[in-house]
Amino acid sequence: MEHPGLSAQDVAEALRGLAQPGESPAPAPRAAAKSSEAAPAAAKAKGKPGRPSKAAAAAKAGAASLRTKEGRDAYDASVVAAFSGLGGKNIPARKIRAKVGGTPTQLRASLDRLIEARKVSFSGEKAATRYSAR
Repeated sequence: MEHPGLSAQDVAEALRGLAQPGESPAPAPRAAAKSSEAAPAAAKAKGKPGRPSKAAAAAKAGAASLRTKEGRDAYDASVVAAFSGLGGKNIPARKIRAKVGGTPTQLRASLDRLIEARKVSFSGEKAATRYSAR
């Protein structure tokens, strides 16, 4: 907080004058450089040091890029292709995901699209759900 008419140097000089004999005077304040003021803002924008961004973490975890229709269509095609490599009938989602990659949420969304398009059927509930190609 700044006070009108007082600078940081004025305060430092006043503090040095208050030092008792035998005590070391207060160090003079360093002038704040513009780059050091910008550094905390830049550090905030980059996130915590040593911690990957969400996008980097998702890419490392094998998440597919499904933000575009083309990306979703390509992922759906790889899911359908995985059925033939896995026998085509009564396949648990974890086996499909092991073959095509992506997150559980991405695979579930893809399977929902494929069920709606009548390319995939399912039976069972929760962990016992099995998927089959039509």
